[in-house]
Amino acid sequence: MSSEYRTVVGEPSWTWLQNKTFETALVRIPEETTERWRQIAAIIPGKSPAEVEQHYMILVRDLKDIRASCFRRRRSDDGLWKSGEPKKGLSKSGEPKKAKLWTEEEHRSFLRALKKHGRGHWVSISRDMKTRTPAQVASHAQKYFLRRDAEKGKRSSIHDIAVDDHDN
Repeated sequence: MSSEYRTVVGEPSWTWLQNKTFETALVRIPEETTERWRQIAAIIPGKSPAEVEQHYMILVRDLKDIRASCFRRRRSDDGLWKSGEPKKGLSKSGEPKKAKLWTEEEHRSFLRALKKHGRGHWVSISRDMKTRTPAQVASHAQKYFLRRDAEKGKRSSIHDIAVDDHDN
């Protein structure tokens, strides 16, 4: 991993140490300080007051984007900024997605694929099912096996359907 990175295409590189020094200086030198950027630049080797101020403006913009859930990521192929999308597991409005319950048919399909491929082969089971990801299949399997191995007498659940019951 390189010790230098560009915060914006065309902006001079900042080393990890320069960036840490910059962050520490922002805390130590208050905003209302006269000639703040000159004072900060004086303790960051190789940086001018203009570069320090530009770096600060980029930091402020990025913080605003983060607060507004407009994450910005650098594309690794060309170094250009690309607007981020909402995090996985969140709807377009930023709310957590609601879990989609497994249908009885999906569970039966899971059981057939489990019998065919065996425990732990979640990718193969997922491919056979076509409606669930390997992570969803693994999670469902964990719940299925826990319930199957637990004591009887609990309320009925989709997880109560056994492998041998899938064709009935």
